[in-house]
Amino acid sequence: MDGFWFYWFCWLMAILVYFFDDIKKRRDLNLSLVLILIISSILTFSIPFISIEVRASLVVFIVLSLKHFLESKKVQLFYHSIICMMVSGVFLGVHYFIYFEPVWLYVSPLMMISCGSLVVVLLLVKQFMYRISVMIFGALQGEVLLTLFLWNDAHPTLDYIIVGDFYFLDILSISLLMIVMWEGIERLSERLKAKWNQGNILPPTRKRKLNA
Repeated sequence: MDGFWFYWFCWLMAILVYFFDDIKKRRDLNLSLVLILIISSILTFSIPFISIEVRASLVVFIVLSLKHFLESKKVQLFYHSIICMMVSGVFLGVHYFIYFEPVWLYVSPLMMISCGSLVVVLLLVKQFMYRISVMIFGALQGEVLLTLFLWNDAHPTLDYIIVGDFYFLDILSISLLMIVMWEGIERLSERLKAKWNQGNILPPTRKRKLNA
């Protein structure tokens, strides 16, 4: 069922933020963003002169990803833009076999795109928030380019395709969930490493003076 992973991810984030974020101002802001995502997922609007429907949650994701991109330096912005193109390449590559070269796929395209994009982002981006932003913007770029290719080719599936549909939201949600889980694993490993190092450090021994 399309949309399951998206709603599951949103409500999971809402629960984690509400119960585990002690800073009230940040907690209220993050909860508001999650609720806006859920509400906007049922709203669509049409682009004039093209007759293509766009899901409103796509706009929310664009705003969230651009926030961190605009705060980065020019060199970092250029570097992250290249990685976004690589993520969109993974997105387009899998969909090419679905729409233009129909072949048997023994692995779910949803998992292929999510895992492929995750490997690219984890290997090339270091900070957590930049990983989130690059993943969102790269997937959005791939979704828009895919729609433009289908529109240019007059593909028959374009009649019922919505830009940012629930299938796309599921892909993005699984990718973001795996980034969050990886960040949790990294932080846990750092804490365990710090405790291990503290346990191996022995207190200095005092030298006893010998009486002459």
